[in-house]
Amino acid sequence: MGAEQEMYKARGHRAGGKKGGGGQQAQKGGGGVGGGGAGGAANAGAGAGGGRRGFPWINMQIIKASEYCDVHHLFNTVATHLPYMNLVNMTTAVHRLAKLTAHDP
Repeated sequence: MGAEQEMYKARGHRAGGKKGGGGQQAQKGGGGVGGGGAGGAANAGAGAGGGRRGFPWINMQIIKASEYCDVHHLFNTVATHLPYMNLVNMTTAVHRLAKLTAHDP
């Protein structure tokens, strides 16, 4: 298990986002982004003790990665956090990528 995965486990995250019934139900059905699998319930990423504490932390990581002005670093950061990201995190990642590449020929 890598250092990032251990950090998520320590904070109460899992791919699929559910921790002991905490969190907010996002969608039902066949999965989707961060989905719970065929017919299961997908729950928004629950931080330690439930709620959405993990999402703002991921957003900060994306923003920090974009400040290096290195597309590869941003991609690596997004790839690392992708199983735990929500729509706001994805939007931030795409926006930061667009800003980084706006002036490239």
